[in-house]
Amino acid sequence: VTRAVGRLSDRLGARERLRSLDYFRCIEYPLAVQALNAPPGTSLLDMGCGTGPFSLFLARHLGLTVTATDLDEACVAWQRRGAARLGLDARRFTSRSVDSRRLPFADGSFARVLNLGSIEHVRDPDGDSQAIREVARVLAPGGRAVLTIPYGPRYEEIDRGPHVPDFERRYDDQALARRLVAPSGLDEISRTHYGEPGPAFSAWWYGTPRVLQLPFRRFTLALAQRFLTVIPPEERASACGVCLVLERSR
Repeated sequence: VTRAVGRLSDRLGARERLRSLDYFRCIEYPLAVQALNAPPGTSLLDMGCGTGPFSLFLARHLGLTVTATDLDEACVAWQRRGAARLGLDARRFTSRSVDSRRLPFADGSFARVLNLGSIEHVRDPDGDSQAIREVARVLAPGGRAVLTIPYGPRYEEIDRGPHVPDFERRYDDQALARRLVAPSGLDEISRTHYGEPGPAFSAWWYGTPRVLQLPFRRFTLALAQRFLTVIPPEERASACGVCLVLERSR
């Protein structure tokens, strides 16, 4: 999956070939595809799409009907340019600027909702809980929401740091239940933890200036395969992320 996303990203232009894929996305992409379990034609909301190529991949290669949203207009414009470059039909892929706390979609609009590393950045004291309630509202009966979220041994709110260019929450088990699962009213299906059981390569990677990363960026997938892996539940104290899967009862 990640190699296919990388090949699609390379088609978006020289800048994307140079930028390459994000380190943590290299494990989150295959986890998300597996968790979504979405046949072609499935309606999907990618909430907080950013400037990553995954929304485009889901539409182009998996045949999903994707609505990609982000609060940042620049991210939305990036997605639209990517869709135009790939020749994606507007019936297959659309992108628009929205606030995840107030989604402009009718109840039950989507069979799947995806949120990759985004919901934790909503700054309001209960912004993440507001957003997950909206996820539940727009999810159709029998639908599924998939989220990848920073995870740690204790709940933290981080304003800025080596890994964090802006505000971020890092969840423990209790915070996941209190701030996301319970407010959603959805059924929790699974939690898949992932991280670096050996050397914390990410600490060096995200703490290194971009110009020094350039010679290595084409090897991001290989580096992720070397250092990142799924963590067994009994060893989750060493995890740095979790893929959370929620479903709406029919």
